[in-house]
Amino acid sequence: MIGRGIQKKTKASQPSIPKQHPQVLSNFNYDKSVIERPWENFTATCKHCEKTVRGSIKVTTNFSNHMKDKCVIVTKSTTLKNNNNQKNLNAFFQSEPQKWNKNSKTQQECEDLVVSTFALCLLPLRILDMAPFKKLIQTFNPQFNHVSRTVATRRILPNLIKVTKEKLLALLQKCESACLLLDLWTDRRHRTYIGINCHVIDPDWESKTVLLYCRRFKGAHLSETINEIFNSACVEFGLSDKLHTIITDNAANMYAAFDEVALSGFNANFDEILKKYESSIDNVVDKMSTMVASDNDVIMDEEDEDENQSDFEEDDDSESFQHGRAVSETNMILITEEIDFSCNRLPCCAHSLQLVIKDGLSSSTNLTNMITKISKIVNKIHKTPTFVEILEELKLTVSSANITR
Repeated sequence: MIGRGIQKKTKASQPSIPKQHPQVLSNFNYDKSVIERPWENFTATCKHCEKTVRGSIKVTTNFSNHMKDKCVIVTKSTTLKNNNNQKNLNAFFQSEPQKWNKNSKTQQECEDLVVSTFALCLLPLRILDMAPFKKLIQTFNPQFNHVSRTVATRRILPNLIKVTKEKLLALLQKCESACLLLDLWTDRRHRTYIGINCHVIDPDWESKTVLLYCRRFKGAHLSETINEIFNSACVEFGLSDKLHTIITDNAANMYAAFDEVALSGFNANFDEILKKYESSIDNVVDKMSTMVASDNDVIMDEEDEDENQSDFEEDDDSESFQHGRAVSETNMILITEEIDFSCNRLPCCAHSLQLVIKDGLSSSTNLTNMITKISKIVNKIHKTPTFVEILEELKLTVSSANITR
């Protein structure tokens, strides 16, 4: 035991002996026994330039500096070795291609193509900043300067919208009339939108359908607000004097938005349109009856005069055909002049049919109970993984319960 105040005597610490010679000393001739005396300085001779360098096993800085800077032979060989890494002519031509100028026509066309593809496919623009998409574009064409989401949103998209709108205005300017469809809907986040579609026939007699308006609708769904948005869209696209028919749903605010007070020339409902057309057709029928009676008198007189001229029967038939054709053309002109083809609001046929079916199903108690049970079964199927797996194996699908189904 060691008593209090008594210190244990230990041997003086000795420097540790390295297990092997430093790597840098392989370029020098020296006494190998110095490994046993690591802190003792010794002199070594360079194997390349035969110069002497002084140092120790523990401190090899002088040996390393000599090999890096002072040894002439080693320095020249290193320079030659580095010169061998210089690119030759073939490597020069195989270098990476130079990027396009950002203001060049090719660069701008490719930018428009990329962004328009995202817009037409309804893809989020954040994909532009993702690494896999950048790598894909650079693999296809290394000369293309990649488009960021910020550039696409602030510069490219506004330009594409401007060009598309100019083409749309040119198309609508050539058309004589247009039919508009207007609707409001709410997405899953309970945000309301208003959309306006336009149906026209271009000068080449091809039917065209375009989306004129699709924007956020804030506030109450008042008829005044709907009418104001509709009028602004018509003025913006130059359709104020070309409207033929407007199709909406059967909501009360749609009826109020397009009544005769809100827009002159519009009819509040389909019954008034039918009454107007019926009165116009009655006037046409009266005029046609009068014309037919007078034409019959003329024909009877002609038949009495030409009763004995059998040689000219074929000529009489051709004259009768031409006379009947002239009468038909006159009747069509009368119909066109009498019927007022001014702009009218009509209810959506599909929406009206859906309301009729819904009312019919609701009035039947037996059908209502059956539909309720079927809806519960369908909801159970969609919420149970076992049933979903069975349907996948059978390659069958069951539509979810919906108010329109």
